[in-house]
Amino acid sequence: GSTKVLVPKNSQFKPHTDDDLVYLDPSPDFCDHDLKSGVLGTAGRQCNKTSKAIDGCELMCCGRGFHTEEVEVVDR
Repeated sequence: GSTKVLVPKNSQFKPHTDDDLVYLDPSPDFCDHDLKSGVLGTAGRQCNKTSKAIDGCELMCCGRGFHTEEVEVVDR
């Protein structure tokens, strides 16, 4: 009789859509460096600082804060 609904852990981020892949089983903690699981941690991730979605810095950096840098690449 009752319907189960997925509820976001943090209401600051957008809810999932029908196009998103949603896992029901727990995944590794991708925030902490763990070579045994193949997890690199948060260092070096590229993110969009103005986005509240999955590509946003707050989510990708696990709420730890972040800094941005601008790099000029010169190719031949």
